[in-house]
Amino acid sequence: MQRTNRIHELMEKAILALPRHRCRRATKKKLAAAAYAMTEVNNTRKKLEKYGMSDVLCLYDAAQFCIMFDADLTVLARDMCCTSDWWQSRLYGRLLAMTIVECVEDIPAVLGKRFRESLQSVVADHSQRQRLSATSKSLSEFRHNVNVQLEVIDKLDLKKLTALASELNNLLGGLSRAMADIFMNINIVRETLKSFAKQPWGI
Repeated sequence: MQRTNRIHELMEKAILALPRHRCRRATKKKLAAAAYAMTEVNNTRKKLEKYGMSDVLCLYDAAQFCIMFDADLTVLARDMCCTSDWWQSRLYGRLLAMTIVECVEDIPAVLGKRFRESLQSVVADHSQRQRLSATSKSLSEFRHNVNVQLEVIDKLDLKKLTALASELNNLLGGLSRAMADIFMNINIVRETLKSFAKQPWGI
């Protein structure tokens, strides 16, 4: 019986070796891009802080949120799917489930009223605003769907959990890309003048 189980394990490893290798390779590229994007966003945000552009900074905070959770989910999903150890896969599954819940619980604070007001103030292009609004709405809908599907998380259904993580990854990545397009078109001079105009200058 033990010999049969061992043969089964070896066959499973052989069958999954290539998909796991591809997963690790794709994840490595994605994480490198995420690390670069996070560095750029952080550095730019620090430069903008001195000018007190609260609306622009709010958008940068949202971008940081999306990049960070997108990367976290990617790492945990990779580790869950690529390990051949039963206990490790469940451990990474639990961590992935908790990260999904943490992310969706923070969505209202990050993409709520303050974000929408900043978007309206900073982004002049109507189509860009619509694109971002649609993506943030999809994230809010995902949040409600996760609340409905908490049973998947409680039962630690790894297949369905992977699907949930993938869907959330896609939404976060979509919002990050939309934010990147906006950052490329922000009129920094205009936003700086707006922030100065709000200051209670005294003599």
